Amino acid sequence: MELNLIYYNSEPCKKEFELSRGKRPWNILLMISAGSFSLTFPERGETHIIEPNEIAFIPANTVFIRRVLTPIDFHQFAFQIEEGPSPTPGKLAIPKEQIAASISSMDRIALLSDHRELILHEIEHLLIQQYLFGQTDPLHLHGVDEDVRKAMRYMKTHMGEKIDMDALAADVYLSHSGLIWKFRRQLGTTPSQYLIMLRLRRAKGLLLEGELSVGEIALQCGYANAYYFTNAFHRYTGMSPTAFRKRYLEK
Repeated sequence: MELNLIYYNSEPCKKEFELSRGKRPWNILLMISAGSFSLTFPERGETHIIEPNEIAFIPANTVFIRRVLTPIDFHQFAFQIEEGPSPTPGKLAIPKEQIAASISSMDRIALLSDHRELILHEIEHLLIQQYLFGQTDPLHLHGVDEDVRKAMRYMKTHMGEKIDMDALAADVYLSHSGLIWKFRRQLGTTPSQYLIMLRLRRAKGLLLEGELSVGEIALQCGYANAYYFTNAFHRYTGMSPTAFRKRYLEK
């Protein structure tokens, strides 16, 4: 995913926004740890209330109205996605526990003098989290051509198998590097990274169904064994499959 950081800022007990209504030529993620604010998208007819351990997303060039309801503590990221789609406007679907962990990380990162790369990594992590926990199906996104859609459909229906990316590229009449270029340009990620996120999103659903063992889920999602699956799941979600299942099934 190719990101360009425009600015980052953080502030405690903010009582009002400098820009309460308008639009910006960049994307905004606004993550709060205290207080609340309302976010309205007039053109969509939607209003969201953002509370502690939640994140609002405002896409570039989208008209918004925002108003502080109770003083907020926040981390704000303004950035551009050079290639690929962005989340739907509004509140991200990431669980509050995950956002709380990101807030804790940003509290530490903000104290460092040279933190640009760490901030970009945190933004990328949040966007991946949104994909894993959200409901948007990339096959329905605009701007994705038929070659990429065909590759995506193949990965979705064969994610439990070993997928040869060279063979997949040839099947859509592209070289491996050509397939990578198209994925980066249209989805902001590589085919291999997309497959990992696809498998982990499927794994999340199977874990919450609560019927299969971690080993069985690993095999259904294309991992050779539970060890490799657990490592990949922890890398992208910050917890093991067992911890994830326990946390969300006990609610």
